[in-house]
Amino acid sequence: MPDAQRITIGRVAEILRGDEIALNVGTDAGVAVDDRVVLFREIAITDPDSHRRLGEVQYPKLRLRVVTAEEQFCIARVTPPSSIPSRGNPPTHSRDGRWKSIAGRLYTRR
Repeated sequence: MPDAQRITIGRVAEILRGDEIALNVGTDAGVAVDDRVVLFREIAITDPDSHRRLGEVQYPKLRLRVVTAEEQFCIARVTPPSSIPSRGNPPTHSRDGRWKSIAGRLYTRR
């Protein structure tokens, strides 16, 4: 499967300081230093009558760049805002032509 189509699930593991976040994916999931990451906020949609969870929507929240990549986690630093891809519609190309998506909360680009 081409790198642009590979999907890995990732989530925030820890907020380290104001501009750095640890994510629970690392080199064993294909994450590398300088990967670009987009963090999404997930909002649960609940039926007001039955209180049953209907699903969720996700909104882009932060753009980051991986500064450290370990086997099972990485550390990403907040970068200035720019165009942020939306979940379900990942970008099809990048400056170097290689996008990689991490589903669930974020997208990365190598």
